[in-house]
Amino acid sequence: MLHQYVAICRQPTLAAAAAALGVSKPAVSQIITRLEGELGVALFERGRTGMRLLPAGRRLLDLAQTMLADERDTLAEMRRFREHAIPRLRIYVMESVSPLVITALYAALADKVGAISVESGRGETCVPEFLRGEIDLLVSTELFADMPGTVDVHPLCSQDLCLAAPPSGAAHALSELAATLPLVRAPDNTRMHAAIATYLAVEGVSPLREFSCRSLSATLEIVCAGRGWALLPPLVVAALRDRLDLVSIRTLPGRPPVQTVALAADRDRYLEVPRLVADACRRALREHNERLRAARADAALAAVRVY
Repeated sequence: MLHQYVAICRQPTLAAAAAALGVSKPAVSQIITRLEGELGVALFERGRTGMRLLPAGRRLLDLAQTMLADERDTLAEMRRFREHAIPRLRIYVMESVSPLVITALYAALADKVGAISVESGRGETCVPEFLRGEIDLLVSTELFADMPGTVDVHPLCSQDLCLAAPPSGAAHALSELAATLPLVRAPDNTRMHAAIATYLAVEGVSPLREFSCRSLSATLEIVCAGRGWALLPPLVVAALRDRLDLVSIRTLPGRPPVQTVALAADRDRYLEVPRLVADACRRALREHNERLRAARADAALAAVRVY
């Protein structure tokens, strides 16, 4: 009946509404009378020159148009399931592992998902979007223990942070380096910044100066240019490949912060896809780590653990 009501509202007269619906004028009057009777309010004001919507009629038209648009969107969404078990998947992958797993991720989904969209970044604000349903798969270091019981978590890897410094600072103790070059770190509102600050306090290291940088690639650029040092995941630093001569990777003393990466997805919504994606990501991380360890003797790479 809402379809008929919207069609009637779009016409200036009963005769025009009857012609648009392919029914008689009395039939249109019956539709209006039935709706007004069910709702208990008058929807139209009828006059010699035509019909005019009353406030209740205007509000019902707005609601009806919204409901019909939602119905069309729902039906279109359901039709997409004819081609793929999962028509669309929105994925967020944290920046530090994105270059290492993105190809494997796409390969794992190619035959199972229609449209794939991937975003990447530091990931500090992605959890609210995930919980609101705006992200379907989340690869991040967030506190998944705090997630609702309807979320499945697939651990991927963990790695002790290492020291990334210009080669000129490779032989310096951490305190000496901190007194010479600025620390390039994550922004203040991130958990990793808090973990690094706690670690440096325990080690008695007080950086002479600090730069806040949200981008890992920009952080590495600063280190490679000899303008600063950073505490970073070793896989990220070692992935520089052709620029490895511009950076020194070194294990940290004491108990350095640990970055743990996992994949999260709503339980039972995507069948076996999250498990397959997690397995593909683990294989990619393992292969990447093995290649790097074969090419370099950095002890920091031994602190990478793929589940």
